[in-house]
Amino acid sequence: MGKVISFSDDEQDEPKEDIEQTTDKDQATELPPFLKDLKEYILSYYPNTIGDILGFSGFLKNDSPYVFVGYVAWEDKKGAQAVTPLIAMFRNQDKRFVFLNAKNHYFDSNVLKADIQNLGINIEEIFRQLS
Repeated sequence: MGKVISFSDDEQDEPKEDIEQTTDKDQATELPPFLKDLKEYILSYYPNTIGDILGFSGFLKNDSPYVFVGYVAWEDKKGAQAVTPLIAMFRNQDKRFVFLNAKNHYFDSNVLKADIQNLGINIEEIFRQLS
């Protein structure tokens, strides 16, 4: 899938960053509808790699189109946890997301960045603020 920010190479090692997990019930009440949709969409694209999406941190523009810029915390099928930068945009049937440090993208990250920046959202500035 690509290089991630925090990843445990050994199943028995703790991840470099602790990721607080919430229960499904807690997560269902806390996640906005767009992030619930994004979670399911990511899981459907990587069914053999990603075991669960643990949470999101970042900027959410929650109207039409829905836009998310930030980080996703996820767990692989072996239980190792990671945090990866992500941008996503959903507009009607047009649903796109990109893990910015993945080697192969399903969508062109430059096109997606340009589309989002045309909405007046500065992706680089958001990541600087989140870091």
